[in-house]
Amino acid sequence: MKKYLFTAVLLCSCTLAFNQALSGLSGVVTDDAGEALIGATVELMGENYVIFKDTITDLDGNYAFKMVEPGMYNLEISYTGYQTTRVGKVDVKANKVHQLDVVLKTQHMGCGFVHQFYHPPLIDMHPGNTGIIYPANFLRNMY
Repeated sequence: MKKYLFTAVLLCSCTLAFNQALSGLSGVVTDDAGEALIGATVELMGENYVIFKDTITDLDGNYAFKMVEPGMYNLEISYTGYQTTRVGKVDVKANKVHQLDVVLKTQHMGCGFVHQFYHPPLIDMHPGNTGIIYPANFLRNMY
């Protein structure tokens, strides 16, 4: 009797493990021009936005989460220079790999310019140098 019970428990646990191995989530991350984004961060989160798993995209923009328990998830994809995108209510079903491709939009930054001015020192602060440093205006006004 114990052998049959042990065999039944072992068979059920193997079936559950096999079912989880077939459940997953995968896809491709591209930009709005259709180019694959290499190294984009993809996070798989629960309904309360707690991160379960994370990964980065490969050379073709592919990502994959394997052995995901069936249920509802949120997905967050981020990449430098692009708007972070959240996809909510992703339904991962048992014995199925859910395909979800994501397009990230370019993040427009402000077009400000940084102006940097250099004013030479009036006094040389390095004691090893000999001579005097004069500002450019003084030299122009000498003649």
